[in-house]
Amino acid sequence: SGMDVEIKIAPPQSWAIVGSQSINTLEDIFVVDINSIHKISNRRNKRTLDIVLSLVLLLSFPVNMFFVKKKGKYLRNLFQIALGKKSFVGYSRHVSAPESNLPPIKQGVLSPADRFKEVLDEDTLHNLNMLYAKDYSIKNDLRIIYKAFDKLGNG
Repeated sequence: SGMDVEIKIAPPQSWAIVGSQSINTLEDIFVVDINSIHKISNRRNKRTLDIVLSLVLLLSFPVNMFFVKKKGKYLRNLFQIALGKKSFVGYSRHVSAPESNLPPIKQGVLSPADRFKEVLDEDTLHNLNMLYAKDYSIKNDLRIIYKAFDKLGNG
């Protein structure tokens, strides 16, 4: 018909769509906006989780301290999270390249990489940070905290 419409299809886990009408030009580059963690509702939910969970863990400290290494640092981290200086989960700090394209969030005691037991390479850490920012949910934070609870004394 007479409509000037182009359709581009991208895989669900992709961050970019590269398309062009000609093989010789790069006229159309689309980048999927990584703002899921930057949405106001997600930031509010993340902060609410930090406050509620840190207070629960502080109140139950005599019981849960046996499940973490470095008990003193664990207690200090819980206070910093409750006061808003840190978060339970943030980006991996082991990536040397600056990740200026990621929305800024507070430094986390844990990172998405803490869900895994093996040591991950820098590219994998970068991709995990991107996925965390793109597909943020409280469920992901809770899963990371559950899997890496013993590491809450790190950071």
